[in-house]
Amino acid sequence: MSILKTLALSNVEAPKNTRNTVSTIDRARGKFVVNLNHQIAAVDAHIQGTTHYTIGKKTYVKDESGQRNRLSKEIDVRPWWFEQNGEFFVTIRYANKPLELAKGKPSIAAGKSLEAVRTVLNQVREAVIAGELDKVLEAAATEARKRMTVK
Repeated sequence: MSILKTLALSNVEAPKNTRNTVSTIDRARGKFVVNLNHQIAAVDAHIQGTTHYTIGKKTYVKDESGQRNRLSKEIDVRPWWFEQNGEFFVTIRYANKPLELAKGKPSIAAGKSLEAVRTVLNQVREAVIAGELDKVLEAAATEARKRMTVK
């Protein structure tokens, strides 16, 4: 008897794209929490007196023979906070666009110190983990995907 005849063959095909197994909101939430962690680390660095906080980002570079090589490149983290009239404000961003947590309110008043900025960023991170910003993040992720698709 043939070995193949003993197997239970099926007409079910494997999914063409396994990326869709993670929902849009889970992917957006994960990216957002990572970026919030970078911002919190950047605030901590500013509190300690360092003016620049860098992270390693993977990039591809072509050499003279035309072959692509992957290497790590240090990039500065752009702060989401700014100071105006002696008070710090935090603008929450997704895909380099500000998120409006309420209609017409693109920033959060943090207070007069960088410690207050760190507190606000930690509170936003807890809100994201709890799922309070799911609708806003899903809309931002969908909009970012539209901007990146070829027309």
